Amino acid sequence: MAITQDDRRWTPKPWGTTIEYLIDDQLKVVRNNITTALKQIQEVVSCLTFKEIPNSTRDLHKREYIFFKTGEPGCKSYVGRKNGKPTRVNLSLDPEHGCLEVVVIKHDTMHSIGFVHEHMRPDRDSFVKVNTKKISNKTLRDNVKKWEGKSSYRLYTPYDYFSLMHYEGKHEGVTVIEAHNPLYQDIIRTQNDMSAADEIALNLYFNCPIQPSLFTRYMQFHDMSIY
Repeated sequence: MAITQDDRRWTPKPWGTTIEYLIDDQLKVVRNNITTALKQIQEVVSCLTFKEIPNSTRDLHKREYIFFKTGEPGCKSYVGRKNGKPTRVNLSLDPEHGCLEVVVIKHDTMHSIGFVHEHMRPDRDSFVKVNTKKISNKTLRDNVKKWEGKSSYRLYTPYDYFSLMHYEGKHEGVTVIEAHNPLYQDIIRTQNDMSAADEIALNLYFNCPIQPSLFTRYMQFHDMSIY
């Protein structure tokens, strides 16, 4: 699920989309992880390019780019492009938060691109039950609420239990996301990377040509899905 509102979308161009980014000097210890995450996303989106810009770039505060920073607790990002200013992705250096893993950086980068959590889709109640009463952490509770934002959005693929944007079923040993079909309960987010559906959605979002091999993988996944 992605935001399609014009003022929050990295507008696809006929020749492809280039998104600029900048890595805060405080994150230089994990610079390789960030660039690896961006490279892996770029590799599966046929017309998307990430381009690093230097700190010396003029008017950075007025420029639209993804800014990887630290200084706040947790891993978080604004969803989509910010009009006339950088889109900030915060990655805590505290190992307990787990923000510095490549897969987590990919997850938050997808937020900055415009993607919302899969379990927040407006149609999620047809597939899962989210037990918000079992969640004491307010931030986590907000991150599992069904989408009620005013921004326009699009569901590019059917509900995807394997999505990188889907939370795991359990939190601190308690089941908070329960699949209606019990066959899916133990496989929610077990892939721990972008699913074929994630890759399809990214290409559709940026109006990129879908490679035949990706389409084949997605159809094999879709045909085997049990809802």
